[in-house]
Amino acid sequence: MNPFKALAKSPPICVLSLLLFCGCNSAESRRETEAQSVAHGIALQSTPAQVLAYLSSRKVVHSEYRRDALKGNSIGAILRYDPSEFRVVHTSYTIEFRFDERDRLIASEVHPKYTGP
Repeated sequence: MNPFKALAKSPPICVLSLLLFCGCNSAESRRETEAQSVAHGIALQSTPAQVLAYLSSRKVVHSEYRRDALKGNSIGAILRYDPSEFRVVHTSYTIEFRFDERDRLIASEVHPKYTGP
């Protein structure tokens, strides 16, 4: 039996599958764009208090300011996946704001974090 014949007989299933696939990817793309916007939405040389206020105003889940002589001073934030999305593997985005010894923002980085089987 040719599997393509079965697909040809049910075009609504093919269209539905395609829409589901495209819809999930566009939601993930929007979340990644939002993470990049959060990471780069505050000026370098900002203070930890300014970064924390910015994250709170955007309703982004974040840590407090962490002082660490070995790893460096930082604030962590995360944009979690939407649990209502039907996906096997979910993607969240972590954002790390790094500060120098004068407590000024020197960099921000976005990293995807995958959750699933």
